[in-house]
Amino acid sequence: MNDRLAGPSHSAHPLRANSHVRAARIAVAAALACSALAAQEREPKQPATPGGVIGTPPGGLLQKLVAPDGVAGDMFGAAVASSRSIVVAGAPNHPANPPSNADYFAGAAYVFVRESGGTWEPAAKLVAPAGDANPFDAYGSAVSIDGSLLAIGAPQDDGSVPRSNRGAVYVYASALGEWNLEMKLTPPTSDPAQTFGQAVALVGDTLAIGA
Repeated sequence: MNDRLAGPSHSAHPLRANSHVRAARIAVAAALACSALAAQEREPKQPATPGGVIGTPPGGLLQKLVAPDGVAGDMFGAAVASSRSIVVAGAPNHPANPPSNADYFAGAAYVFVRESGGTWEPAAKLVAPAGDANPFDAYGSAVSIDGSLLAIGAPQDDGSVPRSNRGAVYVYASALGEWNLEMKLTPPTSDPAQTFGQAVALVGDTLAIGA
């Protein structure tokens, strides 16, 4: 909801994609912060088509964001978050070494920045650190950003126990346009199948993690 848009106070405002693809579903994932808004677009009848994110600059037309190195089925836009002039989109099925799909579901997250002209441009691609990214980690299943801090969930991360799906959350901080990994958070217990990081919410210095 956005009271600055036309309509009654606290009313909902439906969004429609600027696309002719039939059966496209909008707002599977959405994030609203300040004047930036992003919503996921899915195309269930075209599984070979990479996903997209629709961004709406203030007063501008819809813009479809796509991963610069996206591959079919990578689920780009499965999770979306925005803060000020930044949009982050997760792609949990993205392979670690595209275009090869041998390491599918390792996952990735993409950062887009709104330029002065109102368009959104890719600024960074984030993945789990070298040696830590594995198939089926699903990194990018959940994303949350607040200012210069960013949290990315990898709910199927195994840690040191193969196929445990304990999960993890990666926390990044931005400095001079670069996103640097600050820490990797893991669940406090060693129980398997916790899927820690399937949901994340970051507000200031507080991070809530779903498992």
